[in-house]
Amino acid sequence: MNKLFPLKIHLTILQLFEYNLVDFWRWILQNVNSRGLEGKKMLTLTSKMRLIIALAFVWLVGLFILIGQASWLWAIIISLVIFSQDYFLLSLALITLWPIENYIKSQIKSKTRNKIKKLQARGLKIIGITGSYGKTTTKDFLYQILRTKYQVLKTPESFNTILGIAKVVNLELDESYQYFICEYGAFKKGSINELVDMVKPDFGILTGINEQHLEQFGTIEDIIREKFAMIEVIDPKQPIVINLGNKYITDHYKKFDRNYVCFGTSDSTFHIPHSTFDENSSKFDLILDGKKYLATTPVFGQSNLQNILAAATMAYQLGITPKQIIESIAYLKPTPHRLEVKQFKNGITYIDNAFSSNVDGFKLALEFLKTFKKRPKILVTPGIVLLADRSNEIHRELGSFASKICDRIILVGQSERTKALEEGVGDIEKTMYIDKISEVWPTITSLDLKNPVVLIENDLPDNY
Repeated sequence: MNKLFPLKIHLTILQLFEYNLVDFWRWILQNVNSRGLEGKKMLTLTSKMRLIIALAFVWLVGLFILIGQASWLWAIIISLVIFSQDYFLLSLALITLWPIENYIKSQIKSKTRNKIKKLQARGLKIIGITGSYGKTTTKDFLYQILRTKYQVLKTPESFNTILGIAKVVNLELDESYQYFICEYGAFKKGSINELVDMVKPDFGILTGINEQHLEQFGTIEDIIREKFAMIEVIDPKQPIVINLGNKYITDHYKKFDRNYVCFGTSDSTFHIPHSTFDENSSKFDLILDGKKYLATTPVFGQSNLQNILAAATMAYQLGITPKQIIESIAYLKPTPHRLEVKQFKNGITYIDNAFSSNVDGFKLALEFLKTFKKRPKILVTPGIVLLADRSNEIHRELGSFASKICDRIILVGQSERTKALEEGVGDIEKTMYIDKISEVWPTITSLDLKNPVVLIENDLPDNY
């Protein structure tokens, strides 16, 4: 049935693109004959999706009746043709829904904004976190540290949009909380301004900036401008934690006169000068306000240590003592699919870094893979999306970097991304292709390597 009437496939793709018609139509034009998906994420029949389906059928029935006035036979034939190309109906349904959706969204924003203002007037403090990478993990770590002293609520998982944040505020946030940690996502120009207008932060963390979402923004300058939009609304007297180890932040932060607390460089008063990893934990020297402390944590990789550093720096500004910070770090729980290390009984060590890869995170994950001395190292990746016209260049650089560390590189899917990675590797004996991620473990078993370490770097949804 899907081969003739691929409605379920197109509904799934529309949902994966978060109902963005431009992205949906770009996928349709590139996959017009596609009649199957890997099924990584199943269609969820939300109230919005049910309404879109209902409106699509209203349009279909309306067209059937209209054409039927001239010929019922032609009405049947044309309706079947239109239904087989249902993306037209779905687009009409979504366009019909826009005025209603915008009105509802404006009401939700107004309700959320009013509630936030009332709670802030009664003492609630809001910590905003944004950046091209590390937002969710930094938020999770900061939450675990702050809750040792304060009543804290955070946006869950990667809830960083208008409706996601509003849902948390309106259903969970109340006067019992002293701090609310809010993650701000940016997927188009103006995203951050819209979010901070609804939930204005008192403090801020800028984790880092890179080419992630370059396809939506157009230029790196637009991405930088978007991320700094959060900083512009924060009281100049309040602390804003920024990563001076990031060149884009370093080049632009002085344009705004703010109370910056800097981390990430050796001359910062908050940094990590030394770290080691074993199979059970990470040990590192943590410099807090110029003083050194020895820390141990069950999370791994330099990217996670940078996120811990950002969280610890903000926690220190908010009155958490170094002793409390070190004790909290020792019991941190890793954020799922962000450099999670898992040991399998067959001797395989699996590094799960499958969530939403970015250029900096990709390189740091490879650096962590490199620490597993004298063991075969395997990289599995489909590459990184949304890098616009820099995609091939970046993937060739990543391929070259990976080639120096990995014994085998398994590329998922035939795409411009994976072809550029292969070009960068420059060694056809190192690279191999699989069609989908579910084939990875049989493929690794067939390589017959002793105690390999496998890094899964990114796992793209079906729309990519």
